[in-house]
Amino acid sequence: MIGMYAFAYPNMIVEHYTAERGLPNNIVNCTLKGQDGFIWFGTWYGLCSFDGSKFRSYDNHDGFYSTDIPPRKIQRIVEDKNGFLWIKTIDRKLYLFDKRHESFHAVYDDVKEYSENIQIIKIQTTEDGDVLLLTKDKSLLRAYTDKEGKITMKQLHDSRPNVNVYDMRLKHNIFCETAEFINWIGMDYQILSLRKGEALKDKPADFIQKKVSANPDQFTCASYNSKFLWLGDKKGHIYSIDPQNGVVNRYEIPEIKQPVSNLLVTESGLMYITTNEGAYEYNIGYKQLTKLPFTIPEKDNGIIFYDKYDKVWFQEGNQALTYYDPLNRSHHRFTFPNQNAIGNFEMQDAGEQGMFFMTPGGEILLFDREKLEMTRINQLKPFSDDLPNQLFFHLLLDKDGILWLASTSSGVYRLNFPKKQFQLLTEVSPSPVVPERSTSWNQGIRALFQAQNGDIWVGTRWQALYRLDRNGQVKQIFSDKNYLLGAVYHIMEDKDGNLWFSTKGNGLVKAEPDMNSPHGLRFTRYINDPKNPNSISNNDVYFTYQDSQGRIWVGLLGGGLNLISEENGAITFIHKYNGLKQYPAYGLYMEVRTMTEDEDGRIWVGTMDGLMSFDGHFTTPEQIQFETYRQVSENSNVADNDIYVLYKDTDSQIWVSVFGGGLNKLVRYDKEKREPIFKSYGIREGMNNDVVKSIVEDKNGNLWFTTEIGLSCFNKATEQFRNYDKYDGFLNVELEEGSALRTLNGDLWIGTRQGILTFSPDKLETLHTNYDPRLVDLKVSNRDLRSFRECPILKESITYAKAIELNYNQSMFTIEFAALNFYNQNRVSYRYILEGYEKEWHYNGKNRIASYTNVPPGDYTFRVETVDEANPELVSNCTLAITILPPWWLSWWATLIYVILGLAALYFSLRLAFFMLKMKNDIYIEQKVSEMKIKFFTNISHELRTPLTLIKGPIQELREREKLSPKGLQYVDLMEKNTNQMLQLVNQILDFRKIQNGKMRLHVSLIDFNEMIASFQKEFRVLSEENEISFTFQLPDEPIMVWADKEKMSIVIRNIISNAFKFTHSGGSIYITTGLTDDGKRCYVRVEDNGVGIPQNKLTEIFERFSQGENAKNSYYQGTGIGLALSKEIVNLHHGQIRAESPEGQGAVFIVELLMDKEHYRPSEVDFYVGDTETAPIAVEQDPVANAISEDGTEEEEPEIEEIAEETVEEEPEIEERAEETVEEEPEVEEEIEEPEVVEPEPEIEAEPEPEIEETVEEAVKEEPEAELEIEETVEEEPEAEEEIEEPEVVEPEPEVEAEPELEIEETVEDVVEEEPETELEIEETVEEEPEVEVEIEEPEVVEPEPEVESESEPEIEEAVVEEAVEEEPETEEEIEELEEEPKEEFHVAPFTTKPEKKKLDFPVFKSSLFPDYHKEVKVVENNFNEIMEEAQDKMTENMQKEEQMQREAEALLASLGISMDAIPTTPQAEKKEEQPVQKGPSRDELKASLKIDSVKKNLLKRVKEYR
Repeated sequence: MIGMYAFAYPNMIVEHYTAERGLPNNIVNCTLKGQDGFIWFGTWYGLCSFDGSKFRSYDNHDGFYSTDIPPRKIQRIVEDKNGFLWIKTIDRKLYLFDKRHESFHAVYDDVKEYSENIQIIKIQTTEDGDVLLLTKDKSLLRAYTDKEGKITMKQLHDSRPNVNVYDMRLKHNIFCETAEFINWIGMDYQILSLRKGEALKDKPADFIQKKVSANPDQFTCASYNSKFLWLGDKKGHIYSIDPQNGVVNRYEIPEIKQPVSNLLVTESGLMYITTNEGAYEYNIGYKQLTKLPFTIPEKDNGIIFYDKYDKVWFQEGNQALTYYDPLNRSHHRFTFPNQNAIGNFEMQDAGEQGMFFMTPGGEILLFDREKLEMTRINQLKPFSDDLPNQLFFHLLLDKDGILWLASTSSGVYRLNFPKKQFQLLTEVSPSPVVPERSTSWNQGIRALFQAQNGDIWVGTRWQALYRLDRNGQVKQIFSDKNYLLGAVYHIMEDKDGNLWFSTKGNGLVKAEPDMNSPHGLRFTRYINDPKNPNSISNNDVYFTYQDSQGRIWVGLLGGGLNLISEENGAITFIHKYNGLKQYPAYGLYMEVRTMTEDEDGRIWVGTMDGLMSFDGHFTTPEQIQFETYRQVSENSNVADNDIYVLYKDTDSQIWVSVFGGGLNKLVRYDKEKREPIFKSYGIREGMNNDVVKSIVEDKNGNLWFTTEIGLSCFNKATEQFRNYDKYDGFLNVELEEGSALRTLNGDLWIGTRQGILTFSPDKLETLHTNYDPRLVDLKVSNRDLRSFRECPILKESITYAKAIELNYNQSMFTIEFAALNFYNQNRVSYRYILEGYEKEWHYNGKNRIASYTNVPPGDYTFRVETVDEANPELVSNCTLAITILPPWWLSWWATLIYVILGLAALYFSLRLAFFMLKMKNDIYIEQKVSEMKIKFFTNISHELRTPLTLIKGPIQELREREKLSPKGLQYVDLMEKNTNQMLQLVNQILDFRKIQNGKMRLHVSLIDFNEMIASFQKEFRVLSEENEISFTFQLPDEPIMVWADKEKMSIVIRNIISNAFKFTHSGGSIYITTGLTDDGKRCYVRVEDNGVGIPQNKLTEIFERFSQGENAKNSYYQGTGIGLALSKEIVNLHHGQIRAESPEGQGAVFIVELLMDKEHYRPSEVDFYVGDTETAPIAVEQDPVANAISEDGTEEEEPEIEEIAEETVEEEPEIEERAEETVEEEPEVEEEIEEPEVVEPEPEIEAEPEPEIEETVEEAVKEEPEAELEIEETVEEEPEAEEEIEEPEVVEPEPEVEAEPELEIEETVEDVVEEEPETELEIEETVEEEPEVEVEIEEPEVVEPEPEVESESEPEIEEAVVEEAVEEEPETEEEIEELEEEPKEEFHVAPFTTKPEKKKLDFPVFKSSLFPDYHKEVKVVENNFNEIMEEAQDKMTENMQKEEQMQREAEALLASLGISMDAIPTTPQAEKKEEQPVQKGPSRDELKASLKIDSVKKNLLKRVKEYR
């Protein structure tokens, strides 16, 4: 049950704490107030502490270092000098509790060294803070701790020889001593231990016992009074022992011969002795013995003690207490209730509040010193309401005068005893004298007024009017017995000394002094007369007021404002209905409660509808202009609410009390806006309530006002409030409104429903107590500190910690604090600040929690202060140093590491920069060399494609029309096969170059995807039959119409199918399906085989350039690694997807997906769209085996040679034209066209006719390193020039040779010849208009070993090129600078020459990290090449004679076709030289060289593989 109670016994406040409020259990055995200010309770379920608001239990195994199980059933708690708690349980076990570390230690091993029986039956502290332990075998131990909690224990006496074995009781009392202590062990369990002084340090251990010279077992009792130890023996002798120096005095009183039962010596020198014959008082100084008038039975003999007022108490065991007053020698005996003993007798002296006793039976008795009465506390409320006849185990009176009662089953009670500073006058009855007439509405003091003559008039609700003198004594009572005025609500005295009484329901009463009247007053009553419009408007009069001009105003409840007017001795009332014409309408402002006037003469009226005012300087009432202020201000609710009080203080300051609006100060009246300006004070400013019922000013200028819950004082100078409540002695009364008075002597009288409450403001006292704040809890990231077991944040309780260290990720924490104020927590407010993090205090009010989040790393000090509202000058504080560590990456050692790493990084960065600069120069030179080689290789490819195309026709004519020998047919087949393969390779290289430079464009048309896929069934039929492979198609019946480039997609599909054949062994199967995806927006083709499959680590590489597999059927199928890479590029151009899957051991699956519509194509990607009809592709007959030769060992195949060749020949002029336009109009494209491809250097092939060229180039490279560096600097400084350097080569126009059968070769060649000059001129103009900076690095010319063919023009070309190369080599720095300033691109290619002799070529070795297997591949190619060359040259030598005949037949064939020899193109170098005339027709030697193209093809194929 929770609550505070005030009950019959005055000035006692009770608060009840139970398990519902945090106690571990309602059975509380003991209580202790520790040195740190906390209250400690020993309960049935363990130990707990209390800070005034919150309980903290220690009944779980959750301490920081707790190794022992927390104790239960605690019976007794004591505290030693170092703050450690010694805990005794009901089962006689002993524990030590470390409050700092919140840990328990079972004191077992410490005791067993000194006693065979380690059960502890009593614990007690000594004067110097040690702990006395009495074991079950009556051995006495003295224990103490150091600051760390280490226990030291000493045995004072071993009582086992003096104990009865059967019941473990002492045979007699024991007085003993050791070298350090004087000890007493009583049969009644009384134990004492006094430390000897320095004077006895060198004396024997039994020094005092020898001086006593008495048998130790003869002593019957002992007492200690802070100086001496007093002993009584069986012979009536009394001994005093000084522990400091060992002085022993013996007192023999002749009248006392019996054993001394008990004795007490007071500070004043009086000795009280009890024996079997009675009780005695002995004056030591005068040696005078007095027998007391009562006797204490020996069997009930108990302790003797005296209280704070030197009154002596004698305990009679479990029977009674006897009170003795030495001054008047009176005594009183108080018997205990007849109950069984459940504990020990205990007493606490509360001073003027009385004496509290706890009987052995568990009763709590309160002794009233004034009345000399004993009251049973458990019979009073609220104890009896909680549990009738409840009992207690322990009582404690702390240093603040608060009594704590530990109940046997109802928790803990806290009793406060405020001072008696407020009184209720009993002379005036607040209710009718006849109880039968008393009701709730007619009780209370409603009006208080002191007249000028000092008489105090008191009006009550029960219609009695009291007249008191200035001392509060009743002079007259006006009631129905003499003159009944009615229920007086207000009293006013006018300037003439007349009294005006405002009554509720009985009108207005005027009392004029009249000595002839029986009462000394002549009363005149004014009531409402409905027939008289000039009578008072209502009989419910609340207030009367006389203004500065002597006019009397009357406020009525329901009748509004009335003005009294006197004409010709007749009094009339002017009001809303007969004169106040401008009074507010709508029935408002008719309930008038109060009035006052300011210094300007404006009269303010308080009504239930709000505030009203008017100017008092008027001539006639009709001129009065009333002002109301409903909703006049958004910031104030004063003007339009219920006004309780208008009060003008001695400074003429008007104060307004508003219901629910607190206290309001009228600052000024704004005449321009015609509205009042207020300043409000409420609960936020410190008031205890916002409903002010009455206001009065004391003689010091302080305002006192009553509220619904108490009394408040307002200091106008400091604007601070001081609230008074029950803890200040304010009585539990219900205050009336408008009923307050300051008497002439300065006392304040306040009307209440219970009577008149009086007090003197100057005599009010406040309990000045400094309440130290303590930190009681700390949560980090909403976790209790004890939950951090693995990484403890704090190794001690936050309450006793001075500093705490948190990690950077623990910057969110909550601190709870408490002022250890057990008297009145409502009077304490808090403020706190985290110094170093914030600059302003947080004013927290009653809130006890401070929270912080995301506090940056640093050192801070958390400071909390408590302020007692009753004593603002008393400020207590508590601090905690908080350190938030930075993260490890911001710590000092991390910063040091950063500096070291930074310096190391700077050092290595500089080294790396220099290294990279050197590497950049090397790479730049290598890139330039590689770029020139790839350009050269591309030009050679262009040069070879047209002759290869033209050679195919004559070879086919030779096969079909000429009758050749079987050997000749074999050679022709070999020539045709190699020509097709070489043409296919050249076309793939050119297509790659187109895609790299962004020149590949699609010819998109609407095609039947199924039809295109089905066409490959016939194409690969022969190959499938030869290899015994099942080749199956599954196509849907419905056509799949797709917008795509049919020719390009045919290349993709052909490559995929060829790869399937290549990696599928005999007896395998290839399965091809097509269809639509689930969304219907895409079509797909799926090629699946059950061959060897693709390794998982190769799946991500198969679409990369020059990637080759290692699991082909034989080395013949090892390609160049171009097919699948080209296929992926073509599919990407279609915005499609191509992917490969290879389940382990199940072959491979290739899937191609295409979008079916055409919206995804951009105009820049296609040349044109063909209509809904399309032309079927022309199938070119070719060798299926040749098609199976893949460019990649990872299931890929080269595109068909003839189609690619035809496509390239057809598209080339347009590509060249667009290239020229791009160079002229969009220079940015140059960077896109130029791709930094690192191409493997071509192998140098030595040739005898051109040794000078090789030597010249090598010397140029070796001798001019500076030129290379300067070239690089030029490129870095001039980015535009560098872009021009890397511009792709301009492809020479070639004659178109269409492979379609319906076109004649002659027409094609003529068209090409006609278009070619113009194209050449455009290219040359483009090159001239846009100069390019390109370093001329002549590389060794590659000479093909061919049969020597004499030509007149070739030597000239060769010499010119060589001379040019030699002349243009920059040999000096001046020439290099000129080259940088005027860049000009020149490219020279020496003509091919052939030699008939057999020669095994040496392949140069190039160092390149890009081709790690280069040397191995070159070796293989070299061997194969030499074998083929030897065989070919042998056969060509044997048929040398037949070649001339073939020459003539070829010429005749060309002539029959109408083709002139002039149509055969020459080399680019020859065309660029103006002085070289264009040959009109091929010579015999040139024709022979063309017919021997087989060896050239083989050499070129070798080069392509090397570049790969």
